Amino acid sequence: MNKENRRKLADATRVLTNTFLFDNPYDMEGCNTPYTFKGIFDWNYCPFGDEEWTFMLSRFGYLANLATAFILKQEVKYLKKGIELIQDFIINNPFSKDNANTSYRTLDAAIRIHNWINFYQTCKPYYNFDSAFVKMLTLTLNETNQYLITNQRPFLTLSNWGSIGYSYLAKSAIFLKDTFLITQTFPLLEENLKYSVFADGMQFEQSPMYHIQVLTALLDLIKIANDNKVKLPDTIKSTAFKMALATLASIKPDRRQFMQADSDDTSLKEVLSYCALVLEDGIFKAEEELTPPYLESDIQKYNRLKRVTPNFLNKELTQSGNYYLRSSWKETGLVTHFKCGGLGSGHGHLDLLHLDISKGKEDILVDSGRYTYKDIEERYELKRTRSHNAITVDNKDCAQVLDSWAYSDRSDYIQSKIITLPYASYIEGTSLGYYPTIIKREILQVKDIALFIFDTITSTQEHVYTRYFHFDNKYKLVQKENYFEFNNTRFYCDLKEETTIAKTLYSKHYNQLEHKETVMAKSQAQNTVLSSLFLYDPSYKIECEEVRLNSNNKVLDNSFAYSLYNNKNTFTLLFTRKNEIAGVDLITSSKLKGYGRLITSFNGDYQVIKG
Repeated sequence: MNKENRRKLADATRVLTNTFLFDNPYDMEGCNTPYTFKGIFDWNYCPFGDEEWTFMLSRFGYLANLATAFILKQEVKYLKKGIELIQDFIINNPFSKDNANTSYRTLDAAIRIHNWINFYQTCKPYYNFDSAFVKMLTLTLNETNQYLITNQRPFLTLSNWGSIGYSYLAKSAIFLKDTFLITQTFPLLEENLKYSVFADGMQFEQSPMYHIQVLTALLDLIKIANDNKVKLPDTIKSTAFKMALATLASIKPDRRQFMQADSDDTSLKEVLSYCALVLEDGIFKAEEELTPPYLESDIQKYNRLKRVTPNFLNKELTQSGNYYLRSSWKETGLVTHFKCGGLGSGHGHLDLLHLDISKGKEDILVDSGRYTYKDIEERYELKRTRSHNAITVDNKDCAQVLDSWAYSDRSDYIQSKIITLPYASYIEGTSLGYYPTIIKREILQVKDIALFIFDTITSTQEHVYTRYFHFDNKYKLVQKENYFEFNNTRFYCDLKEETTIAKTLYSKHYNQLEHKETVMAKSQAQNTVLSSLFLYDPSYKIECEEVRLNSNNKVLDNSFAYSLYNNKNTFTLLFTRKNEIAGVDLITSSKLKGYGRLITSFNGDYQVIKG
């Protein structure tokens, strides 16, 4: 039995005693502190002062674990507990004004009926449900459907509440064979997807967590439609496919998601495998095989799919402003994520020009996470610029965090295209969030050997610039004479900067708070260029020197010449803040010369990245 099924069995066993701990990988708001109901069951109770706990309880996500335990252990007590909980909710918690904002929010009601239907369909091949229970379930599904279809609000046109709610309302309508409700719901869902999912496949809220929630809801709808031979509008299927592709493009080497905005450190293997099954495309096949509680027909269908390696490495998701530089599709590879785009909704964070770095199973540079949605200082801190691998001016954020969901302003930005060489990948982005101070960040990833960062800052007066580099807490950050060491990675800051290591907040999962080490690199100037280097392969030696004009040997300010070499390879780079050449001339170092602003060579392969 695999680790995930063991976790499901443990949760199912807890639920038998009315003990709830929300630790499913895709729980939107997880909780790692168990709570046990003793005596009367209260579906609107809030035990830890976090209303998200109450919402999670009412969604019934734990039914999937009860169904898994019932099938794997062949013990009917797990199934009967699921039936008992559904009946208790229906009988003892009918809709009222008092619970409209606790256990009957439209989002939670939609997720609940989805989980009820899944529980019934998963267990039905192994158990003959009592007709009275089926009648009660059917009646309540009909009532909930009417509640959802009559509770239309403008924000559902864009929100994930609409994407998820309409998907599960349509799923319920198909399950009940309610053709009139199907025709009512499809246009609502199509309209929502038109606005809420960008052409690049990313959901507008800039959070992988909620992107996955919407994608999974669409897949659930497509699957039940296929199983019942119900024709879906083409836009629903095409949107699910492009969202799946965006998910694939964004995964870390070990198939986890980046903790961008309001997201957790979660594996995407199960979601991608579900994409492969429903969309019937081996490009998404992440697991070798599926196991129960998937039906045998689904398992066979999945196992027949041939795994296909994607025909791309780098990916630019322009509309959402997410860029991914990937060395290979191997689980030992290197992926850098760069953010230069809009803030999204209240789930977005002040992460303009932020980057994440993951190599193999190890995270190097990380996002600080989300922790909570309560209006408390930790929530505000984790959303701020300084909680990201970004840059502040005079210790200020590029916008003010007003509360858990709102900001005072939105930063403008300038995007670019990824430039791909045989041995390197380049991306740049510019923040106008501190205008008239302008910050341009350039990133060059060289195979899985190294990553260079060049931050060019232009202003009308002198400021204090602070660059933040947040490291995962798996390893300790060790400060050496002129660099920092993190496991096998060496990190070099600019010599113009004063560096310190600070302990900062870190939340890999909702409701769990830790600390990590963060390098704060501070400098004071008007106009400046600040460089950084991440060296992943310790076999390489580094040489740095000045960049000069070839004609008169003049040293160029704010310029860098780097050489990385070992007994197999030599990589050389020349960088200048702007093209300093007037007339016919070259820039040069002892290892390389050429025409342009960013020039590279790898074992003699000369390439101009920026002319």
